[in-house]
Amino acid sequence: IDRPQLSPLRKILSKDMDLLKRAPYVDTVGISLRLDNLAAAADTLPLAMELRPPETVSRPVESPAAESFWLKFAREAWEDLKRLVRIQRMDRPDVALLAPSQAYFLRDNLKLRLLSARHALLARDGASFKVDLNVSLDLINRYYDNKSDAAINMLEALHQLQGSEIGIELPRISASLDAVRNYRLARDRGNR
Repeated sequence: IDRPQLSPLRKILSKDMDLLKRAPYVDTVGISLRLDNLAAAADTLPLAMELRPPETVSRPVESPAAESFWLKFAREAWEDLKRLVRIQRMDRPDVALLAPSQAYFLRDNLKLRLLSARHALLARDGASFKVDLNVSLDLINRYYDNKSDAAINMLEALHQLQGSEIGIELPRISASLDAVRNYRLARDRGNR
């Protein structure tokens, strides 16, 4: 490569290498590992429907010792009825109730979306990557307990990944490829 006749080829190769060095770096391996870890952790996320509201502790009512049997029976029946019905304020709409098989498929759907985002990352398809992350965020917000530590960590990680730009356009290096091809053709013609 130190030959003077290859000097134009070296200049073109040097320009294209500089273009490639100036291109933004995407940590594909790191993002891929994070998506794999999130997909593996999807089985441990608690579902919102599994969350039980806290029990309200009602203090027992003291009954006078001279109370009649029927009055005592009515008071105990009333206390039992009050425990059957609970009125509470919900911060969000009704939580979707799922059968155990649906819960299994929900978890698998979340894992598949995260693995699909990983595939889009490896294919450098930024639009599909963002869509899969958005659907994953929507699934977690809708069906999972967002107050648990595991869900909070997963939501934070997905929001960080959402900010990652993976659809960068690499510079075209066709000039160096054409120069190498032309050099080979000229060399092959000269050897005949």
